[in-house]
Amino acid sequence: MKSDDTKKIAHDLGADLCGIASADRFGEAPEGFHPCDVLPSCSLPFRPEQ
Repeated sequence: MKSDDTKKIAHDLGADLCGIASADRFGEAPEGFHPCDVLPSCSLPFRPEQ
């Protein structure tokens, strides 16, 4: 799935914005805040916002 597809789905579900980043960008995140702390197989977390 491409990022544009993910953003379209988020928009269709009511999000005004949707950000996508590589999980590598969270390397120094505090324990419990890294995307892999929630979903170990996560590689591209996204954040829809309304």
